[in-house]
Amino acid sequence: MVFLVLWLTGVLSFNRGGPAQPELSSTRNSQQGAPEEDDENTGVQTTSSATPTPRPPTSSPGSTDSPSEQTDAPPDPTPTPTPAPTPDPATESPDDPNGGVTMSVSIPGAGGVIRVEGDTAFDFRPDQSGTWELRTSDNGASDPYIVILGPSGAFIDEDDNSAGSMNALCSTYFDAGENYTVLVFFYEAPVQSCTLTVSFLGMPVHPPGDNDWARAYSRIIGTLLQECGGEGELVRMNDYEMYLTNVAIVRLIDFNGDGNLQLLCVYSDGHQPWANCMAVYGYDELGLSILMAERPVSNPGTDVSPSVTLLSKFGRVFLVDVNEICRGTYWSLENGELYPSLSYYYDFWEETNHTLNGYPSTEDEIWYTVGELEAGATMTYFEIFPSDADEGYYILDQTHQTILYLSQLAQ
Repeated sequence: MVFLVLWLTGVLSFNRGGPAQPELSSTRNSQQGAPEEDDENTGVQTTSSATPTPRPPTSSPGSTDSPSEQTDAPPDPTPTPTPAPTPDPATESPDDPNGGVTMSVSIPGAGGVIRVEGDTAFDFRPDQSGTWELRTSDNGASDPYIVILGPSGAFIDEDDNSAGSMNALCSTYFDAGENYTVLVFFYEAPVQSCTLTVSFLGMPVHPPGDNDWARAYSRIIGTLLQECGGEGELVRMNDYEMYLTNVAIVRLIDFNGDGNLQLLCVYSDGHQPWANCMAVYGYDELGLSILMAERPVSNPGTDVSPSVTLLSKFGRVFLVDVNEICRGTYWSLENGELYPSLSYYYDFWEETNHTLNGYPSTEDEIWYTVGELEAGATMTYFEIFPSDADEGYYILDQTHQTILYLSQLAQ
């Protein structure tokens, strides 16, 4: 991942004439955001690349002609140079200085729906400050990847498959009038095209500059760091098994789409070596509040498989808490509290014990209701026992970026 970001920064540095300077910019995980789901967009815009200006021809390095060396013989007429053909950015050679990336393609300031063909770098100058959603959609064969760079070329945000079906989704804060770069890349896939939908979600309740919420969240994080062994680490048990420990997951989430971010923390309380507890905090005009007191993280399987799952749908985010398949709760933010919007109990041995939202139910009714809620939703998973080291380090890196961002806002 570090290699990819460094390469991308180099790509943009070529166009800016120098190396990118580091900066910290707001992201969905690091700035008051707005809802994650809003797919209503109008119109499909076809973009075209700007035509590069052909360079004038230069004299041959071996030429020695000069006025002082001319004799009585008249000089040969100089033929008018023919400009080199204008290259088509969409078919640049992979060996070109831009790394095969199509450059200078613009996203309208108001957003829209854009067709992407091949690796492309978009210029984006939003006409509104706030949270914007960038979402790809395809036929499941292209596996697009989004990277967002700030005005100086510094990394802001990235995503691979948060939109499901190998599609990318970023909900990121942008400042109006600033020049950003949105890069869409494709892994080695038979089809390298997709649709990019860019839509404005709204202005945060706590815009940049009003940082009391960040100070409150930073104090919570500081306490957890002291009590839980510091920032998260990846611990290997053997060549194939590993787990996250300490303060492993810190995320800013807009649960109800009002633009006010809540703080999700997942950490080890010392009773288990891995991150086994989670808590959720909120901040509003009344100050800091505990929306979910410390509780065990989910363990969806029948073995030791702790994880945290977020479900995004209809502009809302649900915290999914499932244990050993049979017990499940979908928490959502209602009237300043995390409320169980859906809960069920499924008894493997006695069907008369099935319940749905506290009432007697049937197996069919339970799974139909759960399926209706999850249909068309975006699911985000944080595995405490990651399947590979890259996945674990990515989770920890995003945690570090969130902590760093909040600490800088809190100063």
